Amino acid sequence: MCDHAVKFGVCLGIFEAAILALVIMGATFAPVGLKEDTFLETTCTVTEIGVSGVGQCFWNGPPDYLNFTYTCFDITVEYTPGNGRNKSRNQLLDYISILKFGPECSYYPEPCYQNNTINDQMVDDYLEEWGSVGRQHPCFYNPVTSTGEVVRTIRYGKWGAFHSLFWPCLALVPSIPATYYTWKKYIVDHRLKKKGQ
Repeated sequence: MCDHAVKFGVCLGIFEAAILALVIMGATFAPVGLKEDTFLETTCTVTEIGVSGVGQCFWNGPPDYLNFTYTCFDITVEYTPGNGRNKSRNQLLDYISILKFGPECSYYPEPCYQNNTINDQMVDDYLEEWGSVGRQHPCFYNPVTSTGEVVRTIRYGKWGAFHSLFWPCLALVPSIPATYYTWKKYIVDHRLKKKGQ
């Protein structure tokens, strides 16, 4: 009976972990990957750089992280959409997730350290690499929206969305019958043991 109880516990644990992974991965990575899949590649030319103030670290830790800052700047780029007709100008963001935080800054240092000097150095390094006026580099724009979302990198895309849902489902599907089978065995053993007493 103990053997079946252990197997049931393991199967139930895998089942619960798969559901949790599916919920977390599905809510975190799949929507971003699906949105990124609508973006099309083009070439951006940096036209302007402006400091827009001071950004605050708002992730990676307790509330005291809000006391740590970095220089917030905007990189404005010019690009030609896929139709090739008119050039567009917009703020370049490092990646799409910045949109949900409100794109005051083109770049948020990750991780945001509890040291303003290190954070500013990360911003300066990024600006040196991607923010020189006249520099051209590949970028991605969203043709679906009229807001002109432009990002430098695509992190997940459709394959990221696929993997964020596929692997949890792959664990979930076999764990359902396995959990049911081990539960039945455990119940049968438990009843037989009761009858034998």
